[in-house]
Amino acid sequence: MTLDEVKRDVAVANRVLWATGLCAGITISLGHASRRVPDQPGRFVVKGRDSKMDALAAILPRDMVTCDLEGNLVDGPSGATRCFEVKMHSWMYELYPVVQSVVHVHPRYTVLMSTLGQTLKPMPQEGVELVERPLPMYPHVKTVATDEEGQQVARIIERFKVVPLPGHRATTTVASLEEAVMNMPYFREPFAPAKGQPRVGGLWQYYTAEVSRDL
Repeated sequence: MTLDEVKRDVAVANRVLWATGLCAGITISLGHASRRVPDQPGRFVVKGRDSKMDALAAILPRDMVTCDLEGNLVDGPSGATRCFEVKMHSWMYELYPVVQSVVHVHPRYTVLMSTLGQTLKPMPQEGVELVERPLPMYPHVKTVATDEEGQQVARIIERFKVVPLPGHRATTTVASLEEAVMNMPYFREPFAPAKGQPRVGGLWQYYTAEVSRDL
């Protein structure tokens, strides 16, 4: 897979976050998906900031930036910068070689529950996979911007797929871009396949096809 193909995949994934309602309305630019570059495991591609149209609904492959595992900008369009919370992505990739994708968004009801200090529990059986164990929670209400903060979040999420960050957002980290993105709408509802059941890919296939018509 070429770097251009990775950038396209990440741009599409960010658009899916918008299409599923996770980054819509006034939060349309607040969220980011990233993917490790397959043949360069020390690099990852993530949505940049300061593009001409900094909104996930209209994000383009050329708006993506490449970073190293220290969160440094390696390449990107002129004037683009890293996302504010790039250290959260970089530390996930640094600590967990198996991780291939990281997603960070602001799911409304998850934010509400974390603000209230409530533990998320499965309602239908479809939510069991993500919240069958009490989820660890980052203990600060702030933007994760430093190495210390990024490393702390990354260590908290160990052995879990998702971590809430109180009053603000949630982050998922797994072995594929599709799973990292689709865990978020499942987590928000929650609506994930029951434990032991395979995930049906139709939802991902539908959304990726819909949001990439102009690419």
